Amino acid sequence: MRISLWLALWFFLGGFGAVVAQDVEAVASAPVFTLSGSISASMSAYNASGIPDRQTPFTWLLSGSLTPTIKSVAIPLSFVVSERERSFRQAFNIVGISPKYQWVTVHAGYRSLQFSRYTLAGMQFLGGGFELAPENFKVAAMYGRLQRAVEPDSGQQYVQPAYQRMGYAAQAGYSNGPWKVMLNFLQAKDDSTSLKKLSGESIIKPQQNSVVAMELGAPIVPGILTFTAEGAMSVVTANLRSPDIAPEASSVPALLRGLQPLKTSTRSTAATRAGLNANFSSWGVRLNYERIDPGFASFGTYYFNTDVENYTVAPRLRLGTINLSGSIGLQRDNLENQKATRTNRLIGSGNLDWAPSQAFGINLSYTNYSTNQAAGQKALNDTIAVRNVTRSATVSPRFTIQEDTTRTHSITAMASYQDYTDLNAFTSQFSENSSLTGTLGYTVAFVPSALTCGLSLSGSKADFSSGSNQTFGVSLNGGIALLKNALSLNTTVTFSQSNTTGLSESKATVLNENFSVSYRLTDADNFSLTGYATQVQASGQQPAFSELQATFAYSRSFNW
Repeated sequence: MRISLWLALWFFLGGFGAVVAQDVEAVASAPVFTLSGSISASMSAYNASGIPDRQTPFTWLLSGSLTPTIKSVAIPLSFVVSERERSFRQAFNIVGISPKYQWVTVHAGYRSLQFSRYTLAGMQFLGGGFELAPENFKVAAMYGRLQRAVEPDSGQQYVQPAYQRMGYAAQAGYSNGPWKVMLNFLQAKDDSTSLKKLSGESIIKPQQNSVVAMELGAPIVPGILTFTAEGAMSVVTANLRSPDIAPEASSVPALLRGLQPLKTSTRSTAATRAGLNANFSSWGVRLNYERIDPGFASFGTYYFNTDVENYTVAPRLRLGTINLSGSIGLQRDNLENQKATRTNRLIGSGNLDWAPSQAFGINLSYTNYSTNQAAGQKALNDTIAVRNVTRSATVSPRFTIQEDTTRTHSITAMASYQDYTDLNAFTSQFSENSSLTGTLGYTVAFVPSALTCGLSLSGSKADFSSGSNQTFGVSLNGGIALLKNALSLNTTVTFSQSNTTGLSESKATVLNENFSVSYRLTDADNFSLTGYATQVQASGQQPAFSELQATFAYSRSFNW
């Protein structure tokens, strides 16, 4: 046993020494300094007639990404400067760098990291962090501001007050193909002194959150059957000002009691997901399960559907030129019987794609989404019970005709039907609806001259309890590349007409014109001018109006 350990250590150090030697040689031969990236600037002008301006009459934007490299050490930098953030009195709205060398990455400024679904999941923070990823191992950590303080403003009711929230997260583990063992941790806490204008009676309370999670992955049958799973435990204190509580009186599991101070408002919840994926040459199936407790929270994520349990089966099958796929899922809430009712959902979908040749193909899809409520803590009142079915079906054929080497003709079509059926006899007369939509498009491309032209037709009919709506539209588009593809011109003109009947009567016609001109001065410099115009004529309560916007932009990429 001792000899095996010494041999393993010798091989590790020998391999590490070789890697270090190679790195030193690479650094020695690398340039002292290089700079790559891109920078862009744009100006937009806007004007409206007949309605209040929906945009600022004049705007400008300067953005860029720079990557200076010093002896193989890359330091990515990104920035955005805009007139929209003048009230913050800062020149740079978003600045962040992530220098990287070999398997070492350092983060500073405004960054976002993805550790796991239940801990740190892409939330932007202002702070610092690092990632160490030698071979298949990984160690990472971050610390920073997850939420800036927002003072209440009686003059702006839509502004939601918020405490400044600081947090840190860490990750460590091993990942190699289907093999994965990863530990994740997150802790975030509101600064209760960060708001000066908030009264003590406010419903906004300072909070604290700790989350521990583990991810697992393993091939049960290598190359065929793979298992994945993730489990997380979250501790949330809803009000840091609530009284302290003795550990033995808390409902938080003993293993988690040391993560943060325990108070009367401290609760623990869990989230779990698992998957089994079978993959063969012509068929496969994926099984997924997920359960998220009521009130589960992670301050490192933006949004969670909680109090939900999902079961999903998703098979696939390939038969020659036919590909079939689908899924069926069961979902339910009220996991701890805390609500008056329970909602059960059945979600099914199927897709067929047939491509017998390069000239022809067709896609068929169908979805069925049903919802049914059942009694929870209280008996269910049939007059307000939710029972409905939403169905949709789509057919999309496509044709491509190659005429020698000079022209290519493409024809696409789509027909879609959707309906909503309310199974509650008391509410169906007010809520049931259906719609039918269709489009037909034709495009011809002239290969030698880089000219394309297209025509498309669209129409839809929607029926609902209070009436119906019919819409028809036609669109023309064209584009051409000139001066050896340095100059590109594109334009689109769309006309649509809609008619609404029933309790409210209205008619409207809309004309949209769009154009873009792009000129590549050099391989690094590009100028563009884009614009759109809209004219709306309407009856009833809708006013007639027009809008016009033009944007001029310049971009440059470089590699010095």
